[in-house]
Amino acid sequence: MRNPLKNINKPRLYLALYVRGGGRPGDTVSAKYHSALLLIPKGTSLNSTSIQYHVKNTIVNSDGSNPWVFAVESSASRPVRLFAMMLLGKLSVPKDELREELSRLPVVQDDPEWRCRHWVYAAITRLAEIGMLQRLPYNAETLYEAVTRFANEYTYDFDAPVPTCTMAGEKTKSGLHALRWDPTRKKRASYIASTTNQDKVTT
Repeated sequence: MRNPLKNINKPRLYLALYVRGGGRPGDTVSAKYHSALLLIPKGTSLNSTSIQYHVKNTIVNSDGSNPWVFAVESSASRPVRLFAMMLLGKLSVPKDELREELSRLPVVQDDPEWRCRHWVYAAITRLAEIGMLQRLPYNAETLYEAVTRFANEYTYDFDAPVPTCTMAGEKTKSGLHALRWDPTRKKRASYIASTTNQDKVTT
């Protein structure tokens, strides 16, 4: 007999958009944000940990090259730079399997048009193909455009729930709530200081 409670406490996977600095020549609205996949446990709290899967190009080699690299990074459940999210579904496999599958995706070098969002397109498509995500109602690029339009309706507000939408681009309950102000503000200041170094994100 199928257990109706089986999926209740599974972590949620989101397409996440992060605020970032200046763009590059030729960037469109779609390149306004750094993008990643974000795995969040259900029932997050200040002490919860989220896992970010993405590609970044923050390392400059001795020859001046700036290669893209796949990265898996843990941070506070509410990363400081997190701007908006789209719920993709519940993770139905162990986290190690998710990491292994994502690590196999191509990371393109020497293509000035390739961005972090292109890796996200490939990641979402692959996870749906192998059943780690539910069947997608739209292709990955359309989903990205929907969450970008949704995000553009908001302004950054760390003390409000993270704006979250469905795959149809419609607002839904956020999996990450507002960080409440401590009366002394010491807790919030300490929290930001402890997470800022973990949340440095480039294009």
